[in-house]
Amino acid sequence: MEKSNPTLDLATKTALLTWQKSNALLQHGIERATPFVLAVKSKAWQDAQSIGSKVAEAKFRDIDRTEITTITSVALGLYFAYVFCLVFYRLYLHPLAKFPGYRICAACEWYEFYCYIVKGGQWGNEIRKMHEKYGPIVRTSPWELSVRDPAFYDQLYVTASTRKTDMWPRGREGNGFDNSHHLSVSHELHRTRRKHLEPFFSRQGITRIESRIAERVMKMDDRLVGLKGSGSIIEVDHMLCALTGDIIGQVSSGMEAGLLDDPEFTPAWKDLMIKSTTIAPLFRCFPWINKFLQSLPTSIMNSVYPKGISNMMLGKTGQQNIEKIKTQIATSKRDLSDVSVFHHLLSSNVPESEKSIDRLRAESMILLLAGTLAGAHTLTFVVFYVLQNPQIEKRLRAELQPVFKGYPNKMPTWAELEKLPYLRGCVKEALRLNGLVGNLARCSPDEDIQFHQWVIPKKTPVGMSIYAMHFDQNVFSEPEAFKPERWIGEYNKQMDRNFVPFTKGSRSCLGVNLAWAELYLASAMLFRPGGPKLVLHDGGESDIKIARDYIMGFPKAGAKDVRVKIE
Repeated sequence: MEKSNPTLDLATKTALLTWQKSNALLQHGIERATPFVLAVKSKAWQDAQSIGSKVAEAKFRDIDRTEITTITSVALGLYFAYVFCLVFYRLYLHPLAKFPGYRICAACEWYEFYCYIVKGGQWGNEIRKMHEKYGPIVRTSPWELSVRDPAFYDQLYVTASTRKTDMWPRGREGNGFDNSHHLSVSHELHRTRRKHLEPFFSRQGITRIESRIAERVMKMDDRLVGLKGSGSIIEVDHMLCALTGDIIGQVSSGMEAGLLDDPEFTPAWKDLMIKSTTIAPLFRCFPWINKFLQSLPTSIMNSVYPKGISNMMLGKTGQQNIEKIKTQIATSKRDLSDVSVFHHLLSSNVPESEKSIDRLRAESMILLLAGTLAGAHTLTFVVFYVLQNPQIEKRLRAELQPVFKGYPNKMPTWAELEKLPYLRGCVKEALRLNGLVGNLARCSPDEDIQFHQWVIPKKTPVGMSIYAMHFDQNVFSEPEAFKPERWIGEYNKQMDRNFVPFTKGSRSCLGVNLAWAELYLASAMLFRPGGPKLVLHDGGESDIKIARDYIMGFPKAGAKDVRVKIE
């Protein structure tokens, strides 16, 4: 039997790899390939076929080393020629070639990868620098644009009655939650899925479950009361992530995670949420990594997720819970749709495909990721800045005195608390300082968008930054300062235009009412009259100030956690 020639095998593989790589570049780099690029691609394929045939024939005859070198050189030359043509197209012939920005960003996505992964969450900072250099609209990738103009926000993030809005498919790659309403690509599918969830998350719907939110807030207070006078030091982020995790877990699945019960407030849960968020850019660049992780056995995933959360979301226990809910719905004499998101969807008349385990799991996980960290970080900002300034703390406690007269027999309601102007100012300032840093890209599938003299082609992903809106010096005086009083009395109404913590339009945050209720109830409880006295233990503003961008904002690497002493 004739042995294969290793040199010939290498040439064959090189030819095939050349074609596969060029094809992958075309798929990822050009959505609407021009005849020019297609011609280059066709020529590359013809030459690759010719080389492959020639090498295959060479297996039945001798071929000198010089010819092998020539074949390999031609294959590599074709590959580099294709890459050159692709870059040339992106820089000079692409529909977005007219928009300003760094040339490397127009040519490829590797600079974004470098800023996210190598420089550690500095992509948002690089976009800011691009806008400072080039103006209000810049090209941040071969396919994506970024805008910095507060007046344009309402034109980009529009309601369904104004214009259809799609999710950019590339922007969701690798996250693993494609089945959630939030990451549904098409406008129609998103609207269908969101429509079935909106009653549960409406103002009326959240008011119906407010007592459950209050129960967990009071449970947190009980933990603090138990430590009153002990001088114990706790990490605020751990406690607040446990609180928001318990609330979101119960709201999403109807199961009690028990994160607040842990003596240390389940630090593994906070760590998991942070790792899941900061690793997202890597999954986007290499989607196969997350697919591999999701294929791991449930026993391994159970060891990664804290006890309680894994029971709700993974394996047999999570599936048994879904079956249990189905039985409850079938046998109950009352409507159970307000118990949890699972109960709500399983009680509805949506197609069975929308009630699958994968669908419910995706919806719950997106709620857990978004609801846990965002809520906990915002509450941490409230705690830090209120405790940092004795005058703010004194004024807030005085305002809370009347509404807590009946506590613990009567807990103040969300409706009562949101009427308190200084508390409202504290919550809004925390939301403003903790806004999402990364751009939230949206696509207009059917029509171009006009921005000043620029015409943005349809299907082009365009994004704006909430953080940039919140730190606009032309709207907010001393934008980096925590000033609750800026929201009281007469103030610049452009502040309302720029205040977009939950974004706007048909794809705005579904859980906005849940977030407001949670923030008001928890903030008030932490500073209620007669409650435990909290004192900042160590760390400073630099340990909480946003310095890194993983869509969500994070403090500098190595920052200390906010810790308080309980007196």
